[in-house]
Amino acid sequence: MRPVNKPPHHTPRGYRNLHADDVTKSLGEVLRWRWNAARQGVPKPPSTPIPQVTPDVDFVRGNSAGGRTGVPTPRHVNRPPFVQVS
Repeated sequence: MRPVNKPPHHTPRGYRNLHADDVTKSLGEVLRWRWNAARQGVPKPPSTPIPQVTPDVDFVRGNSAGGRTGVPTPRHVNRPPFVQVS
């Protein structure tokens, strides 16, 4: 169930950028920037392996409502910049 007091950037139609007035680049400039970055191979892949941890799914499910320890377990901290499938 969604909370009644939603942040101002959440609208019935979805996300709304509250800082649209701060945008100084045209769409053409952004596309040119991304095209040049892709041609140059930027961003470079990480120089060290990205650590992977197997989630303890049973713990998360059992503790999601404050079950075992009484402290709810966060299921999502932040969106990753990419999804790695192994």
